[in-house]
Amino acid sequence: MATGFSRVPSVLTGSASLRDRTIRAAAEMRLVGQALVGRNQLIGYSRTHPVYQSVFEENPPLGFSYYRTPRWRPLRLFDNAAWRRIKLFHHDASTELPTLLPSTPLVVSCEGRPNGRFLRDDRFRHVFVHSRWAGGEFLSGDRVELLRLAPPLQPPRQPRHKSRDLVLLTVGLGGMVKGLDIAVRVYERLKKEFSMRLIIAGAMAHNPQWYPEITRDGLERARFEDLQRRIELDSRITLAQYSRRALLRHIYKRADIYLQLSRMDTYPFATLEAMSFGLPVVATRLNSIPEMVREAENGFLVDHAGIDMNSEEWAERAVNQTVAVLSPLLGDVALREKMGVASRDRLQTAFNIDYARSRLASVYRGILGLDA
Repeated sequence: MATGFSRVPSVLTGSASLRDRTIRAAAEMRLVGQALVGRNQLIGYSRTHPVYQSVFEENPPLGFSYYRTPRWRPLRLFDNAAWRRIKLFHHDASTELPTLLPSTPLVVSCEGRPNGRFLRDDRFRHVFVHSRWAGGEFLSGDRVELLRLAPPLQPPRQPRHKSRDLVLLTVGLGGMVKGLDIAVRVYERLKKEFSMRLIIAGAMAHNPQWYPEITRDGLERARFEDLQRRIELDSRITLAQYSRRALLRHIYKRADIYLQLSRMDTYPFATLEAMSFGLPVVATRLNSIPEMVREAENGFLVDHAGIDMNSEEWAERAVNQTVAVLSPLLGDVALREKMGVASRDRLQTAFNIDYARSRLASVYRGILGLDA
């Protein structure tokens, strides 16, 4: 029996691809080489989330290079030597702060609300937040600054062939948290009306330690085992984990509309990546997402109205609202194209990576006394 898993080319999936592992190893070799012999000022950091990989490793500010402990074990022989060259550490607020020399100045970036200790501890010389939602009242002071880290704009996608199925795309790990179950239910409601496919670039597994707000009752109510069987029986649904390289080179380009129907999210970087490819977005009105998606401009927002996210009422409301806004979008190519252009414009104006790189360089130089 054909399933949604067997149709995924192995060259595109993350863990199975020798090519991807080789590319990652080569990137880490360059990372270590720049740390040991490069002339740029060296900034330490620890997180490998795409939001940091995109800016720090792939598009660093002029005059600076970033270093983190490599995942490839043979390169860790050089780790101590590299860390001794660190001039400043850029901390991600969602991770543990590593052991550093007491004299190492710190900069911190926050996806969510800044912890008060970042404002009290003099080692933290600058505090960035990724969104106005995260900054809140702190943005009225002089210690916290809004800096939206984002991916670079991608080349425009090729026009869709009229005979090709429409493709819905959603990206994320954690079926309940990222609302992957909602995406499947929306697809099932609309698949008889439109010739389309659903790509779920992620996994359904849930980590209760990371997301204790998701209850056991909520998970049982979502019936993920039944959902998994329905996915396996539907040849037009693909569920697979992809490497980031595959996502950027292949998967976003296949999509016509991007879905971010999360129950929980602070700063969904995949939404920004979808916008960089000129995709209209349908997403939940949650935390920083309304800063990315402007209602009826580059997509539509689904309201949860304060309903318990573990309830069937939340899920049914999300499905009904998504179906209501998605139907006209699926049926109107001109509207999709207009909103896709607006997504790229929004990224350029409010989430400009060149501005972020310039601002990071300015802050680093000021802290390190390089402008004197």
